[in-house]
Amino acid sequence: MDPATRDPLHALDFVAQSQEAAIFVLKDFHPYLDASRGGPDYPVIVRRVRDITNQLKESRKTLIILSPVLRFPPDLEKDITVLDYSLPTLDELALSLDRVVRSAGRLPGYSLR
Repeated sequence: MDPATRDPLHALDFVAQSQEAAIFVLKDFHPYLDASRGGPDYPVIVRRVRDITNQLKESRKTLIILSPVLRFPPDLEKDITVLDYSLPTLDELALSLDRVVRSAGRLPGYSLR
C-alpha cells in the first residue's frame, strides 16, 4: 500500500491510473462523500469518483467502498451499486472456520492439532 493513497484524491488517482486488473477497496471513505464532512475537496472527490466509475466500466478493475453508513451524494446514485450485508451469525462463522480448517489440513506439510 502506498502511503500517499491515504489522501482521498491520491487514492482515487491511484485507482484511475492503475493498468492492472484489480479490486480496490477503500475503507472508511464515506466521510469524503458526505457534503457536511467532506471538506473543501468534497466536490472534486465526487467528480473524481464519477469519472472513475466510467473508466471502471471499460476495464477489469472494481472499486469497493466499505462503509458502516449508507450515505452518498445524489450525484453518484446512478453510478453506485449498494450491497448491504448483515453480519454473519455464530453458526455461519463456525461453518466458515470449519471449511478453512479442513482446507488447510489438506495442504502438504501442515498438521492441525
